[in-house]
Parts: sequence; C-alpha cells; structure tokens
Amino acid sequence: MLICPKPNLWHEVHKRLVAAAAQIPGASPPPRPLILSGWAYSNDIEKRDRWADTMEWARRSGLEHLIPRPSEGSWYAVGVLFDGAVGPMDGPMHLGWNSNPRPPVSDEMATHAIDRLRSDWVAIVGPGLGEITRPLALTGPKRRRLLAWADASTQPPWGSWTSLAQGDVRRHFTRFRQAINASIQPLEVDHADFVHADLESTPRRGKGPRRGPDDGRGTSGAMC
Repeated sequence: MLICPKPNLWHEVHKRLVAAAAQIPGASPPPRPLILSGWAYSNDIEKRDRWADTMEWARRSGLEHLIPRPSEGSWYAVGVLFDGAVGPMDGPMHLGWNSNPRPPVSDEMATHAIDRLRSDWVAIVGPGLGEITRPLALTGPKRRRLLAWADASTQPPWGSWTSLAQGDVRRHFTRFRQAINASIQPLEVDHADFVHADLESTPRRGKGPRRGPDDGRGTSGAMC
C-alpha cells in the first residue's frame, strides 16, 4: 500500500511547490511535509493524509505536474496501516493513561527470556544481524533494556550502534525490536545497549564466549 514519498523526495517536491507558489499572486504555501521529526513522530495515516492534502493543494493551484508518480524505492509503502501514536524509535508509543501496567519481571522470567534469545538469536533477528550481534542480558530496573554485543567493524542497517539515521532506515530498528519482543512475551524491550569490548563474556558470532585481551574497542553505545 503506497503512502507517500520517502523523506528525501518529499523534501524536494516541497521545495519545487514552494518555488512555484511564490510565482502565483495570493497563493497559499503548500502543506508542510512530514520529514525529519515530523516523519519520526507521525503514523501511516497521518503521513498518507498529509500527502493527500499536498496533492489536493497542487491540484487547486494548477501545479499537478510537479507531483511525481509513485515509484518503487522512492515511495514509502506498508502492508498494514498503523494508526497509533509513534515514539522516537518509530514504534508504538506507550502512554501512561492508555497503557496496561507491565507485569513485574522476576529473575526467573528474565533468565528464561535471555536464554530464549541466546538459543534462537539468528532465527529471531535474521542472519544479517544475527551474525554481527549477540544478546547478553536484560538490564534496567524493569528489565526492559537489552544489552548486546555487536561487531565494532560493522554497522547496523538503521545507522550506527549508538544512533538512528533519519528516514525510512530507522524502521530497521523497529523491526529488530519487534522480533525480539515477539519471542520473549510478555516481556518487552524498549532500548538496546551495544557493547564492543573483547571480554571473556563476549560471544563470537553465535559460537559462544571467547577469551582474549582488550583490543582497544571496549566502547559501548546506547539506543534509547
């Protein structure tokens, strides 16, 4: 289901519409595009409706020729429309007034969850990420942070091990987290911290722990 142009294209279209509107006496500006933080904090319905408003504005202004045709790769598309509130990681935002309270997490539940992740990690997150990361522990007062090892010589599809890139690639992290949460229900992970230290407890690409001296990559990054 096609929703709207991806942020880079939408930005370019908006610039063309603004420039064209400036040549029309009394013309109103086009609707503001949902890019950058607007993209991150809007759901599929809001993106679709804002783009529909943009196309209608262009039609009324006689500028329909500036609206590009949908094309694979430059258009944002989904299988199922998401209409809930969106948080900073492009996933559902849990609001205090409409979220069910989370059950307390016992040591036994946390141990069972991390064992499940360790045993089936590649199947859960996919071979790409499964070969360059490994779950280590669930941390935080509510056990909602995943501590994972990551190969420092690689980069994840969502940007880096410490931050999310702008645009559609951010959703790779959303899918990564969703796959983890689906496998450890009723527990849920909100954040991920990635460490690169070459320590005794650091797994080697899914083949168990490895021992060795620190190689200078003992840094860590948090995704939150």
